[in-house]
Amino acid sequence: MADNYVQFSEVIECPSADAAKWLEDELFDVCSTDRGRDKRHLYLFSDENVDLELLADGLSRYQVKYLDISEYIKVQWAETCSKPRVGEFGGGAFICHNGLVNWMTTSEWVENFDPK
Repeated sequence: MADNYVQFSEVIECPSADAAKWLEDELFDVCSTDRGRDKRHLYLFSDENVDLELLADGLSRYQVKYLDISEYIKVQWAETCSKPRVGEFGGGAFICHNGLVNWMTTSEWVENFDPK
């Protein structure tokens, strides 16, 4: 039996300690968090699994509520497996900007590659 994982880590620089606290509370059940000493940097991570949709939704709401319209949040993740199984490795990224989330996965990129 193999175990599958979705792992990521990002640091969000928040405009205030209150904004960092809001985001930390928003993502409490979604991923692990740790605030920096200055209370404005929020370290987000997952050792095993994370619901990427919930993570993106929370970060998108935060971006709209606390950040300037020109700012965005980016997250990259890895999909791994405890055994070397074909099709069990990959990853992707999403960007939250202006209340929207744009997604890209490595499997989509590979499947849609056109060398022409």
